[in-house]
Order: sequence, then structure tokens, then C-alpha cells
Amino acid sequence: QWTFRFDGPIAPALARYFAAYTICYLVNLASIIVFVDKLKFTHQWVMGVLIIFMSAFLFFAQKLWIFRNATTN
Repeated sequence: QWTFRFDGPIAPALARYFAAYTICYLVNLASIIVFVDKLKFTHQWVMGVLIIFMSAFLFFAQKLWIFRNATTN
């Protein structure tokens, strides 16, 4: 069984999927540049915090936006 049941069209969901992961990647990259390169935090702590926030973001993005069913729009 999949984590999120989805019976909708694949192409729009795939576009939303790539958009969410692109946003996540760019936020992650910007956060590393700011917190590690500019503010000199250790990368282990920054990545540890980012993993928690990015996981939550992607979970809710998939649940509420990417794999939403047409009946829940």
C-alpha cells in the first residue's frame, strides 16, 4: 500500500512532486549557504535541523497538495 492513496491524473501530480522537491532543495541549499558559510554554524547541526523541517514540509506537501484527489480540491 502506498503512503497516500491517489487516483488522480499522473502528469499534474508529477509536476507538483518535482516542484515541491525543487523548492525543498533550494531552501536547503540557501539555508546551508546562510547558516554554514555566512554565520559559521556547524553543518551537522544545520543539516540535523533541516532534515526535521524538510521532512515535515514534504510530508504535508505530499498529503495536502501533490497527491490530493480531485474530490478534495
